[in-house]
Amino acid sequence: MKNFDQIDSKYFEVFWVASETLNFTKTAQIIHVTQSAVTQQIKKLETQMETQLFVRAQKNIYLTPAGKKLRFFIENYLDNVDTLIRDIKQSAIALSGKIRYALPESCLLSSHFTKLLNYRQNHFPQLHLQVEICTSEIIYDKVLSCEIDFGFITKKKEIQSIDFIPFCEEQYIWIAKEKSLERLSASEIVEQEMIIYPGMEVLYKKWCESQKKSYPAFSRLKVTGMINHLHGALDMVASGMGITIIPKHCLQNQQKQLSQICKGRKVMNTIYIITLENVKHPKRVEKIIDVFLEMHK
Repeated sequence: MKNFDQIDSKYFEVFWVASETLNFTKTAQIIHVTQSAVTQQIKKLETQMETQLFVRAQKNIYLTPAGKKLRFFIENYLDNVDTLIRDIKQSAIALSGKIRYALPESCLLSSHFTKLLNYRQNHFPQLHLQVEICTSEIIYDKVLSCEIDFGFITKKKEIQSIDFIPFCEEQYIWIAKEKSLERLSASEIVEQEMIIYPGMEVLYKKWCESQKKSYPAFSRLKVTGMINHLHGALDMVASGMGITIIPKHCLQNQQKQLSQICKGRKVMNTIYIITLENVKHPKRVEKIIDVFLEMHK
């Protein structure tokens, strides 16, 4: 560990002024202390450095070679402090402003949003969040039109101007009112009455692909309830109106009387953060994306 007691920077001010005035009386007047205090502080600094910093010749004082080296060091030190303070202030300004992003409603029910809010409050309270709840299709359009800085999507599309950053793996499960149904096979699932909500079609297609069999198209499912809100869909399922497919974390974070019902293979999907490709994003945007990515390291 560095020896911080080897030289005490609190004496730098008196030395700096004295090296400019070459007069301890004027130094005392400038920094508003007594002349004896100036003399004492200079002596303490010389003791710490184990060398003489000033010499007296007749009624004048002059810097010794060691004193000149110390003055040069302090000059660089003050320049470095100025640079440091300026950089910190610029960083603070860069990490202020608005962050615009969008995500499916299911992502809002994960822990990521709460973690981001806590991180913002503790580190960058000057950041303003503009968050939109959209389906993946709309999120693509908003990124391409620069309406948002980035977005979370559940379905990857081959678009050359979009940059895809893998975020996390999400598991999809079928749910029903607790104990209202036995655990069903995939073939039995598609015969049930369904609760439909925005984004469910993507989950259903992913589930069908994982089964390696042909199942009815989404448009041919038996629908007994439809709502444009995932929370509402969970309420409908909890009432016994039908079943639906959701990301597993949505069930884990709910207090409703719901249970997983489908037997068979685990259905996983990669969630991506998307941004415009080859675009230099503001530092605040890059930082928040990094914050999200750190959540899964």
